[in-house]
Amino acid sequence: MSIPKAFVHNIITVAIFLLFVMLSKGFGQTHDAKALFDEKVNQGEKFLFEKNYTEAKIAFEEARKILPQEQHPISRINEINKILGIVVEDNSEFQQQVRIADQYYQQQEFETALSAYMAANDLSPGDDHVTQRVLELNRLIYENQIKTAAYESAMKRGDQYINNRQHEKAKEEFEAALIYKPASAEAKRRLEEVSKILNTNILYDNTISEADDLYMNLDYEAAKITYSEALKIKPEESYPQNMIIRINEIILKIQTDEINLEESYVKAINNGDKYFVEKDFIQAKAFFEKALSLKSEEPYPQIKINDINKILETAEKTENDYRKAVAHADSLFDKTNWHEALDQYYKASELKPEEPYPHEKINAINLILFKNLDEEYQSAIQLGDELLSQNNLEQALDHFKKAVELKPDQVYPKTKIEEINEALKDLQQKKELYDQFISSADFQYDAANFHAAKASYRSALELFPESTYPKERITTIDGILKAEIERVQKEYNAAIAEADRFFMQKAYDNAINQYTIAAGIKPDEEYPLKRIYDITKIIEANVVVDVTKVAEVVQSNNLVRYEFNPVPRQGRRESYIILKTKNLSNNDFKLFLNYGKDGSNNGGFVINIPNLEQTRDYIVKVGSQYKWFSEDNNWVSLQPEGGNIKVELIQISQE
Repeated sequence: MSIPKAFVHNIITVAIFLLFVMLSKGFGQTHDAKALFDEKVNQGEKFLFEKNYTEAKIAFEEARKILPQEQHPISRINEINKILGIVVEDNSEFQQQVRIADQYYQQQEFETALSAYMAANDLSPGDDHVTQRVLELNRLIYENQIKTAAYESAMKRGDQYINNRQHEKAKEEFEAALIYKPASAEAKRRLEEVSKILNTNILYDNTISEADDLYMNLDYEAAKITYSEALKIKPEESYPQNMIIRINEIILKIQTDEINLEESYVKAINNGDKYFVEKDFIQAKAFFEKALSLKSEEPYPQIKINDINKILETAEKTENDYRKAVAHADSLFDKTNWHEALDQYYKASELKPEEPYPHEKINAINLILFKNLDEEYQSAIQLGDELLSQNNLEQALDHFKKAVELKPDQVYPKTKIEEINEALKDLQQKKELYDQFISSADFQYDAANFHAAKASYRSALELFPESTYPKERITTIDGILKAEIERVQKEYNAAIAEADRFFMQKAYDNAINQYTIAAGIKPDEEYPLKRIYDITKIIEANVVVDVTKVAEVVQSNNLVRYEFNPVPRQGRRESYIILKTKNLSNNDFKLFLNYGKDGSNNGGFVINIPNLEQTRDYIVKVGSQYKWFSEDNNWVSLQPEGGNIKVELIQISQE
């Protein structure tokens, strides 16, 4: 008997209504249906085994009604029909339509599948499998419509939040949209866009904050670089550009002030040197004191002031001794104590050779004492003095020796002979020292050690200022050193730029290496040392484990293991090992640092230990190794190869 199609459609409509009622109240217990299905199938199999085909068919048909999608009851019913000789009406078109509908169902093309099942129902109304699928697909389509509406609403709100620059709320809406449609490429794209905006804002704000701190600490060059980095992140922002302009103005003013200060300082030094050479020590001292007030850190003005003070003190003492000697000599002269007076006049003459009075009195006494030999003696003395004043030492020596032969008891020619011998000795020593300086300077020059060579040439020039050779060499070296200074500055700037880049990326171990290289290139620069100090403080402030604070000497090729409690998992990827050691050997060598958990060795590093006398900090970024952040490591070990070390501290830091 055929069932009218209108009746079947009415049944389906009622069934859909009942489906929504079930959705609001909850579905029946799926577990109970499966248990009942299994029970009916077992009954059917029992009857089939007993060849009670009628009861078996009834049991399988009941099982099919419970779970229409199961194929096993259908197969058993077909077998029983064949056994009983029952001919089943050909419904191949219906089955083909069901297979098409099932295929769309498996591909989750629910609306197309629903149309296909409705077409199958038209061919064979009342099929349980088709009816069950129609009910299920109406439920799924309804749920998808609800999700689609929620998805579109979330996407719309997300766009509105972006227009209002409320990026955090926009991110939340796009994340909600992905919950409704996890495969939505548009929602993923919009979430990536807003996340990128949020990350850019955070990076920009952090960079501006760092630049402001540098500016407040008067580190203008570093602040300028950091503002430039912020401008690269957000080229449309005016604040970093305005700050760069302000810093350029400040730097220009500082440079102008420094130039004016330098000009005043050089002028005061030149005037001081001029008056010093002219022996106007009071004026010279005044100019050196002015130079010192302009640049108190410069040693040269204070050195010259000290020299002048010593000269003035010596001159005052010499003047007092001279006056006493002359007064005593005059008293003895008045008493006709010629020999004693002569000695005192010689003493006064030695104190102030430029004063004519002692010489006059000496000559007067000699005239009295030596009437017959006086003329020849005086001639010898006079020639000796003249030749001595001309620095003709050897000939002057001959004349003073002749004067001693004429008057052996006279002190003056003997004194002059001693002075000349001492001068000849000093001259010979000066020549030998000059040759040594020149030889050393030439050696250093040939070895390209130009600073040392220049110092030796200057030392030689101080001994013999008239010598042209060291002057020519110094001029040549100055030209070479100028180019060397430019090369060193270029290398230093490159190292600082690389170190600053690593610092901005928080790659502190690489940053320290580059700052150390920069400090080695220009040891007098404070900036790389300050940066190393800053990094050390950052890492020390985040110490989570003190592995050891007890100083210990580790011999070459010995392995020492230090145990500790595992560091927190949060932040392990940003872990650093801080090692404070001192090289106890007179050579460079390698130090092997390993770590692990219990009996397992999970990784390690090789550290180059330079030949330095002072204790040095080594900072190793261990968090970049997978085995560090994935395992609960609880020990580190040290093994020097080729040298001994003193371990003073081991700490673990992480952000």
